Amino acid sequence: SLTYLNLAKTKLTNFLMDSIVSFKYFSNLNELILNDNLIETIRFEYFASNTNLVKLDLSHNNISSIEDYSFYYNKKLTTLILSYNRLKTFDESVYGDRWMDKSLVRLYLDNNYLNRYEFLLNVESESILSLENNDLIEMPDSILKFLPYCFNFNLENNKFSIIRYNYFLILKVVVILNFNNNNLSKIDDYALSNIAVLRSLILSMNQLNSLNENTFSSLFRLRYLNLSFNYLEILNEKHFRDLIQFFYEFE
Repeated sequence: SLTYLNLAKTKLTNFLMDSIVSFKYFSNLNELILNDNLIETIRFEYFASNTNLVKLDLSHNNISSIEDYSFYYNKKLTTLILSYNRLKTFDESVYGDRWMDKSLVRLYLDNNYLNRYEFLLNVESESILSLENNDLIEMPDSILKFLPYCFNFNLENNKFSIIRYNYFLILKVVVILNFNNNNLSKIDDYALSNIAVLRSLILSMNQLNSLNENTFSSLFRLRYLNLSFNYLEILNEKHFRDLIQFFYEFE
């Protein structure tokens, strides 16, 4: 039976999705590709029968809403791609239960209009949380309180003005952290020091004009550091004393 179905760029609309009763006859699907269509809403019944779904690509649609429990039955889903849509919020209601046993480790929500994100990823693997090109101004509570691990954490092109000390008290395991092109003008003392395994830090295209001498404290594993396109007035060896080796870009 069918395990892979690609309907990308077929002008698929909600009317067509409704008329074919979604994908209820393809219960063995592992991968469903629906990018570059005209879908505006994800309804509860669309994927309820696809209990073996591992990857779902809904990028480049016009999705502005997702009904509650829309992914409740997709417990094997590891990759969900919702990039380039019109979502303003994304939270646990899409699964229905914050503490449900989810397999989702790669979530792509870049290039939406998100100002609210409250969702827990599975953290047992190399998780990817892509939130770039949205309207976030603060770290979401679900990350502050419940997310201890994220391999690749992308917050590029949002509206953060400060990296606060409490952002990485729980989230201590990040390998790649990207704050490129925000409005950052301040990084709190020791705000990054808990991320001991951090290897790549991108702070380019912000409004930073100074750094505390402890900004990179304890980042002994850092290998890539990008501070380009800021307004830094003072930099000296004290800023980098804990960096055993790094690649520094500064223009």
